[in-house]
Amino acid sequence: MANKERCIEDIFIELYCFEQLKYLEIEKELNISRSEVQQLYDSCKERISDMQIIKRKYNNKKDLEEFKFSDFKEFYNWYKRQPNNCCYCGITQEDAIKSKVYDNLKRKTRGISLEIERVITFPKKDNVYSVSNCRLACHVCNNAKSDFFTVEDFKLIAKGINNFWSNKLGKRIVFPPEVYETFNKESNDK
Repeated sequence: MANKERCIEDIFIELYCFEQLKYLEIEKELNISRSEVQQLYDSCKERISDMQIIKRKYNNKKDLEEFKFSDFKEFYNWYKRQPNNCCYCGITQEDAIKSKVYDNLKRKTRGISLEIERVITFPKKDNVYSVSNCRLACHVCNNAKSDFFTVEDFKLIAKGINNFWSNKLGKRIVFPPEVYETFNKESNDK
């Protein structure tokens, strides 16, 4: 029974969040009553809330010329596959918040969550938001790397930021190899 409930919740999420159908349309599509649609919504509230946070990130970028994700579903699926740590220094979102480093920021909209980072930023034609070029980065690394450094050039700076976080939190933050292995290999292949 749990699998069947999960399946209907997944279908509801697909219709409500990705296809953006209204309750009436979902009633017809699933051949269920309004109260059953409401029950589905209530049982999926946490997932919907999570999706709305990701949707805001998508909406902030989707109108940019360099935004190459085909639609919200592609962006959402990419986002959910990302590790919950900065691709450059390794800090997790939770540890960055716990550190209280961001408490004194004037703009409170950054530092709260990992940010969407374009890894390859030059040449300009490669500086795009896409599945292959994006990762999640902490506010510190995203600002420090900006569009100035290649991944290889930034690695030494990221190690310093990793040490900063480790000292601030009093624990070792694991330095992530993936972005350096993936993007250094790609630049060596060109």
